[in-house]
Amino acid sequence: MRKFLRVTAKGLVAFLWIVKGLLLLIAMGVLVLWPVSCTREASVRNDRFKLGSQRVENIVTAGWCLRGWISFGRADASFPVNPDSGLSPEMAARNSQGWVGAIESRESSKYIPQWRSSLGPFRWHFTAAEDMGSTSRARSVSAPCWLVATGAALWPLTSVAILIRRRRKRQRLDRIGCCKKCGYDLRATAVAGGPLLERCPECGAPSDSAPVERNPGRR
Repeated sequence: MRKFLRVTAKGLVAFLWIVKGLLLLIAMGVLVLWPVSCTREASVRNDRFKLGSQRVENIVTAGWCLRGWISFGRADASFPVNPDSGLSPEMAARNSQGWVGAIESRESSKYIPQWRSSLGPFRWHFTAAEDMGSTSRARSVSAPCWLVATGAALWPLTSVAILIRRRRKRQRLDRIGCCKKCGYDLRATAVAGGPLLERCPECGAPSDSAPVERNPGRR
């Protein structure tokens, strides 16, 4: 059971470090897009059509970076099928595109919503409409690049800083003759550089001066 818990804990730690690495990559990508967004718009878009027996659904999911802001949005539209429109499942499948990225000039930008609500550095926009049997709904949120980059990099950079601090603390404790695990003074005498106790009386961890255990089966 203990072995299983140790393996699980190590796997969880490795997974968390992978997540931290991905967050750090996201922060670096946002920092690269930030200056590009001053003159151009970097966007990614996914357009899907679902054709039913009586209605057609169009779902658009997009993310874009423009004028120093990172935005994400989704628009859903549903309208009745017109027999004269010539819509078919094959046509709907052709019009459905996967994720497509593009970098455009500001003049040809397509994703500039009118932000109706804001709170501090955040902006959002929710709309819903219905007309002649057709319904549409749009939702989008936006935040400045510096805030997204800071939020994504905060956790991994803090973890790296704590890791470096702990390593330096262990090295300092080793230099002055203290237990690396609990910090207890292992010096047997007050003389600097003198002999150390073989085992910490506080936590029981062996010190560097403890003799190395050898395999009794080998000589």
